[in-house]
Amino acid sequence: MKAMVVVCLKVKETEINKLPEEQIQEEDMENIDYSWGVGSVLAMLLVVAFLMFLPLGMGAVAPPSLPLVVLVPVLLVAIIIFLSHASNPNH
Repeated sequence: MKAMVVVCLKVKETEINKLPEEQIQEEDMENIDYSWGVGSVLAMLLVVAFLMFLPLGMGAVAPPSLPLVVLVPVLLVAIIIFLSHASNPNH
């Protein structure tokens, strides 16, 4: 009989201890700031730098080559994926 009381008390203690942890997690989720982080600002600055300085390396005015035409959308998709992962609050 004593063992059953101890087991019941242990179960009750663990149930009681879980409640504040869940409340703390809910409070933490409410206080998350969803603004731009350091990674997002850095990625945006890199995009601006690429847009400003890559044309200087192209040389004479001519249509861009096929690899450069393919590179721009691939770079933009990579930046969008990076920003979406960086802004995900679960990471």
